[in-house]
Amino acid sequence: MESLANFNTQFSHWLSGCVRVCPICYAKTDTTRYLCLTCERFAKLRQYKQWARVQDGTPILSLYKWTEREHEFFRLFAASLKGGGPPSIFEPYAAELLTLRAELRKPIEKTIGRPWLIVPAPSSGHGHRDHAEELAWNIADLSRATYLPCLKRVGLGAQKTKSLAQRWSAQRLGLRGTPRLSAEFLYIFVDDIVTTGSTAAYAYKCLGKPPHFEIWTLFNRPRLRGLR
Repeated sequence: MESLANFNTQFSHWLSGCVRVCPICYAKTDTTRYLCLTCERFAKLRQYKQWARVQDGTPILSLYKWTEREHEFFRLFAASLKGGGPPSIFEPYAAELLTLRAELRKPIEKTIGRPWLIVPAPSSGHGHRDHAEELAWNIADLSRATYLPCLKRVGLGAQKTKSLAQRWSAQRLGLRGTPRLSAEFLYIFVDDIVTTGSTAAYAYKCLGKPPHFEIWTLFNRPRLRGLR
């Protein structure tokens, strides 16, 4: 089933390169847009232009706050990005996250001048960059930061089917190889959705609990707990 779903996702991305349609309402749109103008405006009105934080103060930068009121809209939006797809899809969202961070100016005195390490949530291992990795790669490319895909998944099973307790009950990430990690860096962990914060918490621990750590995401579904 997973391989069939992956095929369907890749096929839809190929088709969108031939005939661009909005992945939410299926309206025809021009090739410079991912969403149609109506859905794009709807999403813009729901942008989350402030820092969110988990209980211990770890900052989360996100473009959209996913609430139950707009659940179906953001469910379709997020599902359409799964599996990666054309890199051009992710560059505008990467640029928006960088612009938003510059506008919000989170305690810059603690991070200014520090080199950035952009660490994506790991893929499911299909041999190509998936959604979180494409977003992270574009952020690194636009900001001239270091892209470091150093995490790997440990264990099997889709996270979305697990309860809150199950998400926090077992280690699900590990380090790939022996990357150079240092407290001098600002670590930016990138994922498409943050819900409970468990994936980000495991990433934080795998990276050695760096003193300068941020979470960047497209969608924030706030049901979070602390990392430390």
